[in-house]
Formats: sequence, C-alpha cells, structure tokens
Amino acid sequence: MFEASVPLALSRFLGTCAPAPKYSSWILPLMLLFATNHHLQAQQQYVQNPGTFSVNRLPAHASLKHYDRVVDARDGRSVAGRTSLDGAWNFRFYPQGGNEAPPASLGNLGDGWSSIRVPGNWELQGHSHPIYTNWEYPFRPVVPPFVPSRAGETMHDRNPMGAYQRSFDLPGFQTGDRQVLHFGAVSSAFHVWVNGQYIGYSEGSRTPAEFDITAVARERGNSVYCEVYRFSSGSYLEDQDHWRMSGLHRSVYVESTPYEYIVDLFAKPTLSSDYRTGTLRVEPQLHFRDPEVIRDWHFELRLFDPIGQLVGSPVAKSVNPIIEYYQRGAYRGPYGIHRFYHLELEVPNPARWTAETPNLYRMVLSMKDGGGQVVDVVAENVGFRTLSWGKEGFKVNGREVIFYGVNRHDHSARNGKAVTRAEIKEDLRLMKAFNLNAVRTSHYPNDPYLYELADSVGLYVMDETNVETHKAGSQISGLPMFAGAMLDRAIRMVERDKNHPSIVSWSLGNEAGTGPNHAAMAAWIKNRDGSRMLHNEGAAGNSFAAEATPDEGYVDVRSRMYTNKDLMRKILAADDDRPLIYCEYAHSMGNSTGHLDTFATMFRTYPAFAGGFIWDWIDQGLEVTNDRGETYMAYGGDFGEDINDGNFLANGLVYSDRTPQPALYEVKHAFQPVQVRRSGGQFLIKSWLTHTNLSQYDMEVRAVTLAGTTSIWRGKAPAVGAGAQVPWTLDEALPEGTKYLEFAFLQREAAFGRPVGHEVAFDQLPIAAAPAVASRPVRQNLRATYQETPTTILVAAGELEVYVDRSTGIINEVLRGGNSLFAAPLKPNFWRAPTDNDKPARLARRYRPWRDASPTLVSHDFRNNSLQLTRQYLEGAVTETVSISFPAGGGVALAQSLQKTDANAQVPGVFRYGLQTEIPRSYSTASWFGRGPQEAYVDRKHGARYGRHRAALDALQEPYILPAENGNRQDVSDLQLSGNGAQPLTVTGNFNFSVWPYTQATLEAATHTHELTPATNYTLNLDGAQIGLGGDNSWMPSAGPYPEHLLTLEKPISWEVTVK
Repeated sequence: MFEASVPLALSRFLGTCAPAPKYSSWILPLMLLFATNHHLQAQQQYVQNPGTFSVNRLPAHASLKHYDRVVDARDGRSVAGRTSLDGAWNFRFYPQGGNEAPPASLGNLGDGWSSIRVPGNWELQGHSHPIYTNWEYPFRPVVPPFVPSRAGETMHDRNPMGAYQRSFDLPGFQTGDRQVLHFGAVSSAFHVWVNGQYIGYSEGSRTPAEFDITAVARERGNSVYCEVYRFSSGSYLEDQDHWRMSGLHRSVYVESTPYEYIVDLFAKPTLSSDYRTGTLRVEPQLHFRDPEVIRDWHFELRLFDPIGQLVGSPVAKSVNPIIEYYQRGAYRGPYGIHRFYHLELEVPNPARWTAETPNLYRMVLSMKDGGGQVVDVVAENVGFRTLSWGKEGFKVNGREVIFYGVNRHDHSARNGKAVTRAEIKEDLRLMKAFNLNAVRTSHYPNDPYLYELADSVGLYVMDETNVETHKAGSQISGLPMFAGAMLDRAIRMVERDKNHPSIVSWSLGNEAGTGPNHAAMAAWIKNRDGSRMLHNEGAAGNSFAAEATPDEGYVDVRSRMYTNKDLMRKILAADDDRPLIYCEYAHSMGNSTGHLDTFATMFRTYPAFAGGFIWDWIDQGLEVTNDRGETYMAYGGDFGEDINDGNFLANGLVYSDRTPQPALYEVKHAFQPVQVRRSGGQFLIKSWLTHTNLSQYDMEVRAVTLAGTTSIWRGKAPAVGAGAQVPWTLDEALPEGTKYLEFAFLQREAAFGRPVGHEVAFDQLPIAAAPAVASRPVRQNLRATYQETPTTILVAAGELEVYVDRSTGIINEVLRGGNSLFAAPLKPNFWRAPTDNDKPARLARRYRPWRDASPTLVSHDFRNNSLQLTRQYLEGAVTETVSISFPAGGGVALAQSLQKTDANAQVPGVFRYGLQTEIPRSYSTASWFGRGPQEAYVDRKHGARYGRHRAALDALQEPYILPAENGNRQDVSDLQLSGNGAQPLTVTGNFNFSVWPYTQATLEAATHTHELTPATNYTLNLDGAQIGLGGDNSWMPSAGPYPEHLLTLEKPISWEVTVK
C-alpha cells in the first residue's frame, strides 16, 4: 500500500532498505515516520518552494542547431549530433505524487509499465483528466506557494505524478564530447535521472530545461527516468485561461557536441539611419573549461543573402580575447554596461525585413582549432530591421505598422498541448491567408518552430513570458519569494528567442498585475535587449477602470484589454508619448465578433493607436467520442472537474480542428490592405500596405448580377505606394442588370498562405438604381376570394390558397394546386437560441417575454383583394399588422409591421422579427442572391459578399461548440429551395434566412453538437431583421450588439416577402 502511494524514486529507495520479516513489526512504523519527515522536508525543497525552480538546469540560450560543415549550415540540412527521444516511453501514473527529495541514485525501477506518447499530455492518454479553468487555480486549497501534498477526494485535491522512462543509444558517441539532455517543455515540474544517477530538477512549463549528462552518458543502453508533477509552486505563475494538462509536451532530445563548442550567440542586425547600410554584430558564447585547449582557435563569420549568395568576405577573429579576459592582472573596470566579445560585418544595401517583406539572411558561424580544422558550426536566420515607437505609433524601418493581430494558445483537439509542427504551420498559413500580420504568444513562449516560421513568412510576434497570476492579481508580483522564479522565466524566454526578427515585442506576461517583480523583469530585459518594445498590460492598473489611468514607466507601450472605445479615445488624448494597443479585444466566443470594422477604422484614424490582438485564435475543444460513437468537442466540466469555466475556452476565429469560422472572413475583410470607394465618375484605391506597392497584385473588376458574378476587367493593380491613394477609371460597360461592382486584388506570385490567384482583398460598390418616380405605383394583385369558418379564414387566388387560424391569425397552411408549400405553419418568431454574448448582455432575460409569445387575432378585413390581419402580443402591448395578397407576378405576398400599441409604454425589444416554418427533407439545396457564402449578421457582414450563392441545406449551419443561434444569411433578395421530388420554392423580398436540420427548441436545449438531434423536417427561418452579435467582451453587459444593431420597438419594424 505504501509503495503504491509514493513515487518510484522513493519506493526504490525504500526497497533497498527492506527489513527482515522478524523486524517488520517495529521497523515498518519507523520507515513510515522517516518517510513522513523526509516528505515534509522535501516539500519545502522542491515543488512547494518557489525559490527552488531549478537544480542543475543549464543556462538558457538560443535554439541553435549544430552542423559539421558550413555548406550544411548554410542550407539548414544534416543537423549534427541530435538524437531524438520522441516517441513511445514507459509510463506509470500515481494519483498522488509524494514530492519527496530525490535520491542520488535509483535502484531497479521494476515492471508494470504502460506506454505513453511523447510529446503528449498524460490526461489525453488515459491517465486522470484535463482541467479547464479561466482564472481559478485548478487545485485547492490555494495558499501560495503550496500545492496539494496529500491524496484528496478529487483531481483538485491531489498532486498527481507521472513517471516516464525510456532507453536510448547515442549514435556517433565519442568520449570527451558534451552530452546535453533537452526537454522542450514539461508541465509543471520534474526530476530527472540518467543511468540511475540524479541529474536535476526544473519548473516552468513552457520553456526548455536542459541538463549536462556528460558524466553519466554512454554510447549504448542509456536510460532516462523522469518524475513529473502536475502542480508545483510554479503553478501559481501559470494561471492562464486554458486546459491545465501535464507531462512531456514538447520534444525531448540529446544534443551531442564537442566539449568546446558554440553554446550560444546573440545576433544583432541593425540598419543605419538612412536604411542603406546594415551591420551584423554577433556575440558568441563559447563553452570550455581549459583556456589552453582553445588558445589560438578562431571564429569565422559568414553571411548569405536571401538568395544564398555570400555577402562580402568571411570575418575571422581569434578566441584569445575570451580566454584572456580573466587572466591574472587583467583589470576591466566595474563601470558601464559590458560590451561582449563580438564579430561584426557590414552589409551594403541590405534587403530589409518586415512582415510584408520577410527577407532573411543566413548567418553561419564556425569555430576552428589552431590547425584550421572545423570544430563546430552553427547558423541562424537574421533579418535587418529597425523598430521604433512613440506618439506616432509603432514603426518598422521608419514606417508606421498597425498590429492586425491575434492571440494564440497552443492547442490541439486531439493532442492537447502537444501541438504538432503541421498544426503550427496551418495556424500561420491561415493567419497569412486571412490578412493577420501579428500574433501574441498568449500567454507563454511557444515552440521554437513557430518563431522560425514567423521569421520566414512574415508575422510580427509579441513574445510573452510564462507568467499569469490571474486569481492572485498583483499580489505575487509583490512577494519576494516569487521574484527569482519570475525573473528566471523572463530570462529563459529572451535568451531562447533573442535572434528572431519576427519578435518585435517582449511581454512580461498576462493578467499578473504589476509590482517589484515585474519591475525587475523589465529592468533585466531592457538592459539585455532594449531594441524591442516592452509590454505588460498589468502596468495599466486596470483595463476596466472608469477613467484613464497612467501606465507604469517601465513599459514602452500602453496596453488595454476590452476597454471601451470612448475610454480608449481618452487614453489616446492623454499626455503620454507611448503608443497604445489592445493586447486583447473582440472576444470571439461562439457566434460573435461583431462590429470588427469599427476597430479597424479606429486603428487607422489615430496614429498612436498601434492596433491589437483579437481574443483569440482557436477554440480549445478536445475531441471526445462517447459510448454511442458520437464525436464532439468537449469543454470545461465535461471531464468531471468541479472547478471549471465551461465553454469559456471557445473564443476562436477557427474551430478546434482549425476550420475557419465565419468570423475569420470578417477579420480578413476588416484588415485587408486595400480599400476602394467611389468618387464621382472615378474610383479611389487606397493602400494600407506599409512597406510594399499595390502593384504586386493583380486586380479584377467583376459585375454582380442576379444570375451570378462575371469578370469584366483584369490586369495589374495600379502602382500605389504604401499608405497612398490613387484614382482609377473603368472604361468597360457594365452588363445589364448589374447590382454591384466588385473589385478584387489577387496574389500574382505564390507566397506562404497565398497561392497564385488567392484573393487578398475585395470591395463591392452598389450600382445606383434608376431615380425614383414621383409616386410609387400601386402593386397589381390578382383577384382573390375570401371565406370564413369558425376556426379558419381562407383567402385564395387561382391555384393558391392561404389558411389562417381564426383565433391566432397564424398562417397554418399555404397550398398551391392542393399541395402544401410548407410542412408546418408560418409562426411568428421573435426569439433565438441565445449566443454567448446574449447572456451576459442580459438580452436573453430582457427579451424573455418574446420566447414563447403567440399572437391573438383581434381583427381582420378583406379588401382590395388582400386580407388584412391585426394581431397582438404580450397582453395587447404590441400590435402587428399583416397583409396577405397575391401579386400579379405570382405567389403569396406577406407584408408585416410590428409596433407598440401605446407609444409611451415600456416594451422589450426582440432578437428577431420573422417567420419560422418547416420544409420537407426532400429539399436539399439552397440558391440565393444576397450576402454569402458564409453566415452573416447585421454587425458581422462585410466579409460576406453579395452574389448568387449555392449550398446544400446541411451545409448552412455552424457547429459552435456550445450550440446557439447560427447559420443566418443576411440581406437576401431571392431564395430558391430545390431537391429531388420537391416542388421548387422561391422567396423574394429583402430578408434574412437560415435552415436547420433540427428545431429551435433542440438548438436551445443542446449543450454539445452531438445533442443536435435531427428533426423530421428542416426548420426554415425567414426574418425581416435580427439583432447583431456584439463581442467587445463575453461577460459584461457591454457584451451585446451596439444600439444601432438592436431591434427596439421605439419605431415600427416592417418587412415583406413573396413566396412562390
């Protein structure tokens, strides 16, 4: 029993002291007492002690790759000396880890292992469960710096431990080489042994931990063993809004190098003030013990331009100044900031790096011994660029840049925090394809591959320290016991990532407030690398304050999250020479991201407003298959955790499987680098590019008619400089019936995320209609007949018949030639399944009277071949008039108007104003003219273009992780429904529509997508109007749509459709 409750390291230790049977009666209690005391002492030394965040862990350094030859380093191929330990490991899970002090050596680790995948999280491989919480700590009690130390009742009351083991060989092993064991990231703390010998300990779940195993490594038959703890004192610094999962979740490998090798370097490419000359300064760090071994060795620096040509000549420099620095008698003077040993190379007319022009040079640094033999070669991609910031905003190479950015969590629907390179690449591909130019690594350093890719494809990166103390606020930043750990996390981030040109800002963390620990982090970073903008949103004091508050002096940029626009304008007007950004805004939870265009306009209006980062990139659903074989995305609470925040993790612009959501198309349009507007007989083409010319694209002009969209002109886009605007004239005649003129800008040369022909931007301009006549002609209606029964009113014309309920005024049936056009009555509908924003905005509660509102028919009149109905709702507080007629062009025309009965009465608004009915499953396809092809709403419609669209009915819904209102098609004038065996059904007018394979009641009741059970028929919604989505946040009353996108009854709401 005892051995099963403690980690393997201690159980092996106790096993070596196993007593003889005759002593067991008194030695076992003594052993237990020893173990308890040992345990309590160890708690203070390791996972319970914020001052012990590493033991024997090597200093952080750049993510260098080593090569045998310069040519290999230049081409980035044949990395030398790296042995991957990814793959299958042996694993043993302990529901409660003992957290004991590690023994110096291990005995037999025993049998009974299972297998586990590395990288990976053990919670997704059958051991315990993931926990999702936004700001609550996932364990209890919360008493910094302590985490659970004894087995408790639930997953929140204990600290599980996972034991990992695997064997490995070291190909090419040479005695005397240095062997470094690298863990890309481990959550949250771990001990490690190699070949039975204790190696070290580390905390910090998102940056590498490396250990020197030279003394114990051998060529064959090596064994590595780790004890990984789910929680540690470091968990108080990791209170991020994401899944809390454990294990070895990034790559593990052994790096074999010569003992004397290049362990680190800081590449510092700069530009002259006129940007015509570049200088590359390289500060290498050399690992060695005996100065005499490396005497007269030298470095050689080579630089290759973006097309692989050598720049100038190699620069050579002896290493002797390094070994002579500390020689006896050398006095350096304890003043000023140290200028490290370096090599320098001048670059004439450098190709500059920006997100639009990600020009990369390949820097290769080799080290040769006294005989000229290559000992080590490393390489880094470098970019020449200059960053500056002030009241005029943020600038790259002297030109203003707006961050059209997004926050990105590491997430894989199947692998949790073990995100693959393919998933990272897909994230960045989509960002580039959808006009995002920046990413914030919320809220921790990402895998090095993301930065390498961002360098090469062109994305601005805000690199964020792995510090968030959301629940504790600023308290922990004021606690000296956490000062070392916080600074350590900042150092590890900067040292690993310092050579990436894509990184333009260092962030001290997220929602951790401010205090002396933050000030220490800021001071260290600024002195180590002041070339990048320093950020900490917590330096503002409170993003939700009623008035503008000053930011701490240690930050270079003022930052807010979810602050309303009026207050942002006040902050912009303050006497402060720092730019302003949103580090988070546009909370895209579920069906959200309304009025995004207003943010883009604001960024482009105020020079000091340097943009922001949308929250966030990806829904964090975890793919689950239940006992019935139904697959769905799980969220907080689905794994039995009682500390959880439900679906608050689903804020993505892409779904959990990385499929774009409709909101991403709105993002693409809002941030597109071109705008077109009409000016008299010309068109003004405005470029929002910052460093390139619009002429890099092709331009196509298209005519949009009811029948479809056709190209009428295509050629090279006009030459428009960065930020400039030019007039342009179209000489081609427009086809008859043109409703809109569409301008599209297309990729001419393939780029990452943008293949040839990819549409970078589009704008549509309406074609002016013919001038209105003095008086609108009266619509000609067919002659109609009318009759009544005690329960029904019938109005008919030709083969069309409309049956109206005598008590409610609801249209029960519409027949054509004796066949019903619909499979259910046309019921008035004012409700929608509330979205994630509707709830905190209190709209669901405010509009509740309308949820099941049914009309009462108070009067009806048949005149001029039309039936006039007067219906009332909410005990007579609201009156609706309905006109039913038969226009000469065919079909049934329905004209409806809703207004307050008493103009002075207080009456709640509505979610929507429309009709809900059903159509048979024999219908399969929708064709419509209006906005599309994707879902759109009144405040999120600019990314949906006017045109003739066609889709299968089952493709018209959106699978939001928590089902809610979805699938609306906006600003429709013509809808045609068809299918095998179904009579064609056409609806015309000015309306919205949606089609669901389930009922609205099912939609509102469902908590997961697999609960959306199909109904017998399709639900068809025809709406004159529906409110917007909102999304400035998803937890305050301001979460809802802006007033202009609401439906109040302060004035009548009217709409009309014709059904054929």
